[in-house]
Amino acid sequence: MKTNLFVLLLVLVTLNSCSFNEEDFEETNVTNVDNDLKPEKIYRSHFGFEEYEVLPIPDLVYDLFTYNNVNKLVKMEKANFSNIVYWVYLNFEYNGNKVVLENKSDLPNLPVPKKKIIYTLDNSGRIIEKSIPDPIAPYAEKKYNFQYNSQGRLYQIRLTYPNITQESPYFSMIQDFENVETFYYQGGNLEKTITQTMRSIYENSNVKVEKVFSDYDAAKNPFKKLEMIDFYFYRSISDNNYRNLKTYAYDENNVKTLYSEQGFQFSYDPNHNLILTF
Repeated sequence: MKTNLFVLLLVLVTLNSCSFNEEDFEETNVTNVDNDLKPEKIYRSHFGFEEYEVLPIPDLVYDLFTYNNVNKLVKMEKANFSNIVYWVYLNFEYNGNKVVLENKSDLPNLPVPKKKIIYTLDNSGRIIEKSIPDPIAPYAEKKYNFQYNSQGRLYQIRLTYPNITQESPYFSMIQDFENVETFYYQGGNLEKTITQTMRSIYENSNVKVEKVFSDYDAAKNPFKKLEMIDFYFYRSISDNNYRNLKTYAYDENNVKTLYSEQGFQFSYDPNHNLILTF
C-alpha cells in the first residue's frame, strides 16, 4: 500500500496524461485565423500556482510577453513588484514546424538555468509533439504526443520515455514509463482531464488523476497564445476562463479522493475583458 501511494504522488507531480479510443481520433485541418488576444503582462499568482514550481527569486510575480511582427510569442520574461526584470528569459525560436524554448540571458558570465523544450507543429499550427531532452541523462528524455478529435479539439496527450531501458541508470526512479491524458469538453470549454498510468515498474499500478475545471466566465480567453508555457497550458485550451479547479486522485482500488482545490476571483474591465494585472 505504501508503494502504491508513492506511485500516486509521483503521478500527481508529473501530471501529464489518460485512456485512448481510436474511433474518437481523426486528423483534421483547422483554419488558423489569428484573432487571439496578446497579453503583455500577467500577475501570475492571480491565475493559479504550481505546487512544485521553484522560482529563482521568490518575488518574481509578473510574466512579461513579447511577440514578433506576425504575432508569434518570442520571449517570456519575469519581473518583480518594482518591475525589475530578471536576467534570465525564456526564448522561443521558430524554424519551420519546430519551436525551441530555451532559457537565455543577454548578460554575459551569469548563470543560466538549463531548460530546453522542443515543440513540433502540424500544418495548422497545432502542437503534435513536445520533447524535453535531458543533456545529462539522454535516456530520461520525455516525449508527449498530441492527438485531436474530429472537431479539432485536443483529445489526448501520451507521455513516453523513448530511450529508457531496464539497463538505464536509475531506471527504477522514473516509476511511470507511459501515461495518457484524455480531455473532455462541455461546449467550447475544457470540462476535465483524466491521466492514467499505462506502464509502470509496478505491475498492478492503476493510478489515475482527474482534474475538473468549472465555473467558467463569459470573457474571451486571453491565454491562447501561451499554450507552450506549462503554467498557462490548461487555461489556453478553452473559449472562456475557468474559476475553479479540483484535482482528484484515484488509488489502486479506484477510490477517489479530493487532492486539492483552487478557486479564482477575477476582475473585468468595462468591455468584459479579463484584467490580467494591476
